[in-house]
Formats: sequence, structure tokens, C-alpha cells
Amino acid sequence: MPVVIGIIVLIVGGFVAYRVYIWKKEKDVEEDVRRDDEKRRHIEEVYSDFVDKNSIALENLEEINKKFNFFDLPQQTETFSFDNEDTYSQISPEDYLIYVLQNDLKTEKRYLNLLGKLNYNKSNFEKYYNEVGKNVRFGSYKDTWGDLNKDFLDSIEKTEFKKRLIRPQVDGGVTVKLCRTDLKGNFLDQKSDSFSAAQIKEYIKRIRNRKGDFYNDKEIWDAICRMERAKVSNAMRSHIFERDGYKCLCCGKSMNEAELEIDHIIPISIGGKSVEDNLQTLCKACNISKGTQIIRYTK
Repeated sequence: MPVVIGIIVLIVGGFVAYRVYIWKKEKDVEEDVRRDDEKRRHIEEVYSDFVDKNSIALENLEEINKKFNFFDLPQQTETFSFDNEDTYSQISPEDYLIYVLQNDLKTEKRYLNLLGKLNYNKSNFEKYYNEVGKNVRFGSYKDTWGDLNKDFLDSIEKTEFKKRLIRPQVDGGVTVKLCRTDLKGNFLDQKSDSFSAAQIKEYIKRIRNRKGDFYNDKEIWDAICRMERAKVSNAMRSHIFERDGYKCLCCGKSMNEAELEIDHIIPISIGGKSVEDNLQTLCKACNISKGTQIIRYTK
């Protein structure tokens, strides 16, 4: 038994010694990696410091950067929610963008202002780019580089140049996000599309092609009408039905006697809006009979 115990002790001792040896080797490797990283960082700091203090190219770029100003233009986003699946499927982001551009002068003005700033950035950037090309030459330093590696210096100089070069936004636009929710506002689905500055400019031009309330561009008018109808949400529909007592204001039939619909008193086709004061409850037959007439029924 003592012999067996001795053998076990030797085996366990050998295993522990081996694990300690492996642990020390791993620590040595980690230490070597750490020293190599420190050495690499120190070398990069020495080279970067030399380039920062002596690069003629970066010095010239800094002077050029001081001469040019550009507009900071964040991404524009328009968002609208639908609580009706059919309506959501019928409306495109393009329809919504056209609608807000024609319906809100502030929105149109905001996007015209955006276009103006983008054009300024683009024109100014061309001048900036040309001046940088004429006055920035890589590889020239105010002091001698001594034992430093010239190729590595030039590499760091070009990296720093890319970091400091101004890159203004010269093209942009708007992203339109359309969301589908339930009646409680819980998110169900989303679709989106992005439109360039050139597209927005073209939409505004087409929208302005009108005589009074008549749009010469049929596609523009159809998009406006689709969006106006889509503004009658399920929540608004329920509210109008409740307000009108769940009865047709023309013939008096209830929802148990006829299919009730929401009618635009002033039809969308002649400029009517989807606002509460322009909506009333009619049964399907009375709505068809009314057609495009402007008739306000009362309880």
C-alpha cells in the first residue's frame, strides 16, 4: 500500500509540475506579446509624432481646411403610421413624400433649403478638392528623418491625410418610413425608401405644374388622392361612426341594416380633406347615390 501511495503521489506531483510549467510558458508568451504590442505602439507613436510635426502635406492641408466651410446635413426622415392593413399595402413611400411636399409649404421650403445647401457643398467641394490637389504633395518633411523608415513615414502620412481630409455631404435626400400598427399603436410592419436630392427637386417641379387646385401631372394627383384617402384610419373611422350614432345620416339605416361607409362631404377628387369636419357616415347605397355632390347630412 505505501508503494501504491508513493506512486500516486509521484504521478500527481508530476502532473502538477507539468501544469505549472505550462502555466509559466503561457504567461511568458503573454508577456512577450504584451512587450511586442508596447514596442509596436511606441514605434507608431514616434513615427506619428514625427509626421504630425514635420509633414508639409498635412500642414498645407490644415491651412486649406481653414479656408473652406461646409454645411453639416443630417439625414432627413419622414414617418407615417397606418392602422389599416389594406391602406398600408396601397400606399408607397413615394405617395407619402409627394403628399407632404404639396400639402405643407414648410416641408417644401425645408427641402428646397436642403437642396440649396447640398449644391453649395458640391460646388465648394470641387474648389476644395482642386486646391488640395495643387498644394498637397506627400513625402516631404521639414526635418530629416534620420534612422526612421521613410516608407513607413509616408504610409502614416497618407493615413493621417485621409483622416483630416474634409468629406462634406454633397448628395443626400430623404428616407420615408411607413409603419403598420394595430389600433393600440403596437408596431406590426414597416417599409421604406430613400429619395435623392435630384428626385425631390423633380417632385417639387411636377407638383408646381398646376393651375389652381388642378394638377397637370396625373401621377402626382393620383398619389395625393391615394394618400388623402389613406388618412382615414381605423381609429378615425370608428370615431366618426360613434359620433354619427352608427347610422347612415341620409336614410337612417343602422349598421345592422346596411353596410356603413365613411363619406367625404367635399370629395377628395375636388380637393376635400380627410379631416373630421369633412367626414360623415353613409350607407353604401346612399354614398353611391351622393357621388361627387357636396351634401352635408345631419342627424
